[in-house]
Amino acid sequence: MFGEKCGICGKGPSATRRLDRDHDHKTGQPRGLLDHRCNRALPSWATPEWLEAAAAYLRRAEGG
Repeated sequence: MFGEKCGICGKGPSATRRLDRDHDHKTGQPRGLLDHRCNRALPSWATPEWLEAAAAYLRRAEGG
């Protein structure tokens, strides 16, 4: 189930980057591995719909 790379950025563990086991905060079920930076950046309350809206916002702000 878990690869040896971050599920968001695709980077693997290193001497300065660890991988954390991400889990659903409502069910406690594991979702995958995230590097520490991506794991801290992902709000526990985020939904796919919210993330899509946030991505669209950033694209508009960049002019893309």
